[in-house]
Amino acid sequence: MSIRGPGIILESFVFRPGSETYLARYDRMKTSASMAVIATLAEILDVDPTEMDPLFQSIDVESLDALFRGSTDGDVRVTSTVAGREVTVTDDAVIANRTLDDDGSTGSEGLPSA
Repeated sequence: MSIRGPGIILESFVFRPGSETYLARYDRMKTSASMAVIATLAEILDVDPTEMDPLFQSIDVESLDALFRGSTDGDVRVTSTVAGREVTVTDDAVIANRTLDDDGSTGSEGLPSA
């Protein structure tokens, strides 16, 4: 499955049952690493990205984008907790772990507090 939106293109998005993770592939020439993280989490949480807490509250967005904007040899990985999930970003993928709320129940993680 491919996901597209303004400034966001995920080449693919799948759940990997063996590792209990979601894997989203992106092209860093078309989509920034931070936008790939946002698109991945929005897809997992089934929410509009504007309903999530801003990404900069969890990670330094400018540094993340600068790191992957340049040429990497594929060995660079950044891991952080975002929206209650461990999220790892590489130069072409976002990997997010599954949580108990992924069974279809309606959790509020990653959503702003009232």
